[in-house]
Amino acid sequence: MIARYVPFKRVLCVSRSKNGDSLWTNTKHTFFVVETSESSLAFDRKIKLPRYALCGTLEVWIEDLRHDVILVFRELEKDAYKSSVTLHRGQSVSPLAFPDVQFKVEDLLG
Repeated sequence: MIARYVPFKRVLCVSRSKNGDSLWTNTKHTFFVVETSESSLAFDRKIKLPRYALCGTLEVWIEDLRHDVILVFRELEKDAYKSSVTLHRGQSVSPLAFPDVQFKVEDLLG
């Protein structure tokens, strides 16, 4: 498993890859993506989220720093996510690919 953080893009991509070469262009091996949104929430939801869906990314989390919540998008069908959940401090979340791994919302938000 490979986790990479690209500060200027504010994206964490957790995927499996033998070599990191195709990590950003090929999402068929991506377990989930975490976006950090400070002032770009509308862009992240309206533009980037559908692109992740079109690429086949099964799960996307958006850290909404302005509203202090985590938005979780799952259940990919064709080109859209059928499930979305808003998580607040005091709650936890587990990636679908790693149900035994839990993250506290406050730890993710900082």
